[in-house]
Amino acid sequence: MHVFSLLHEDHENVALIFKKIDSMKSQETAQTHEQLFKELSTELELHAKVEEDIVYPVFKKHGETRQIVEESVREHKEIDRLLSELKGMRPDDQKWMGKLGELQRKVEHHVKEEEEQLFPQGRKIISEDQAQQLGETVENKKEELRGQRSGFKVVS
Repeated sequence: MHVFSLLHEDHENVALIFKKIDSMKSQETAQTHEQLFKELSTELELHAKVEEDIVYPVFKKHGETRQIVEESVREHKEIDRLLSELKGMRPDDQKWMGKLGELQRKVEHHVKEEEEQLFPQGRKIISEDQAQQLGETVENKKEELRGQRSGFKVVS
């Protein structure tokens, strides 16, 4: 899959998880929130890892995208900090939902910058073939990382 399509799909998946959590504020248990948060956390962490290890190095080399990439890395650190704080809190704590809202705003800001700035500039820098190859590399790395998280080895 094309790298920009793959990353966009990740963005959509994360937005959907936030929407699920938000819709369950009053009607579901803390256990359900915790389960959805684990899913959200995993998706955000895997996404950031493949971007920082595979995607960003390609675009950091180019003047047109270097500053966007540097800003994105700073945003990843902020998102990671918020994830850590949330992991240390209980989902039934009222402060947890407030912190989750802060995380959602940071993620939405980050996604908007990537979708509106990095992706259009990136499409000018790399060819369709390179974007396809980069997407395949990202997919393989995410599959490998998921396997490591689950305790199973991925066999190619």
